Amino acid sequence: MSTPVSPATDEEHVFYVGPPKDRFIDADWLRKDVKAVFRPRWHFAGHTSELDEPNSFITYRLGDDELVITRGADQNLTAYYNVCPHRGHPIVTSERGRAGRNLMCNYHGWTFSKKDGVCLSATRMPEGTNVSQWRLQNAWVEDFHGLIFVSFAESRPTSVAELAADLVTPESGILGYDFDRMKLAAVEHMEIEANWKVVNENDHECYHCALNHPELAERYGGGDPFTGFTVVEDLDNPPKLFSEDEWALIEVGPSQSDYVCTVPSPRVKGAELADPPDVQLFWQPSGHLTVLRDHAWLWSIKPLGPERTLLSQYWFVADAAQEGVDYDVEKLKSLFDITMRQDKELCENVQRGMNTSSYQPGPLNPHHQSPAIEFYRWYQECLDNDRSA
Repeated sequence: MSTPVSPATDEEHVFYVGPPKDRFIDADWLRKDVKAVFRPRWHFAGHTSELDEPNSFITYRLGDDELVITRGADQNLTAYYNVCPHRGHPIVTSERGRAGRNLMCNYHGWTFSKKDGVCLSATRMPEGTNVSQWRLQNAWVEDFHGLIFVSFAESRPTSVAELAADLVTPESGILGYDFDRMKLAAVEHMEIEANWKVVNENDHECYHCALNHPELAERYGGGDPFTGFTVVEDLDNPPKLFSEDEWALIEVGPSQSDYVCTVPSPRVKGAELADPPDVQLFWQPSGHLTVLRDHAWLWSIKPLGPERTLLSQYWFVADAAQEGVDYDVEKLKSLFDITMRQDKELCENVQRGMNTSSYQPGPLNPHHQSPAIEFYRWYQECLDNDRSA
């Protein structure tokens, strides 16, 4: 029997291969990922316009926990764990909808304040019972330029505004873009039968783009993304895009060749440009916002299981843009939605390969997969910082 040669080394290099494959297929490892990587951090849950209707709510699930997100009478966002403290029934049983003035559990009719989660009434409990001793457990929620972020952290996390303070300011916007003057135009959700890290790695590199994304390749890099923005020439000084609890903002480069909305993405005063670049705002481990010269696209993921990931896409246009006049929704979604469906197939194929007995992780290309390498190093730091992992 021949001895297999390690794919991680050669005579001149020692390559980084990322985590061992059991972390991509094992349910125990998913629980560790959720605890050490996801729960302490902020995740995009929706857009504030989804709560414009009176008494409307949306939900966000992570692992076994689900949050119900709504507005109090003061219009401030609130987020509570979607479980009644009486007997554990969900407060709401649909992913989104409209509740009453307060939040009522449909099991026994206990009712809770949207403002602070305190129990207001408990059906036919003995007279004199102090029902205010029971309340919904709150979670952390923040409105960041219309984007709703939630966190399952045990103690108050550093706010999104503070984490992004050096990246997004009232004076500079998002590298000149005024996202506050953009509105939600479309939403798509897609389940991918692959571990969340497979999906994240795929998103963090364009090594695969020339062979698998002809539409994207034509739009960026003149048909050759191998020469695009993900290439690292100086391996001794690679750009470190991410670090723990740190957000990142990068200028991608020249914008796409074709407009899909005739109303440009708004710019902050003093930052007007004839041909502004595309920019990306990243937050680990679950999302990024890409702002282009005529629209914006948001990518967000969360694990549904060891080999299942939910991908959510949100598209935005200028407030002044009119559907059917300035943009067509299907054309607006086309490029990124096509690309994500191609990525879905790629990620699911990778997951199937990881489940085979013969596969062991091979080398990540330091020139073309440097952001993925940095992601996995950041991921390991998260596990190291969590003692139980």
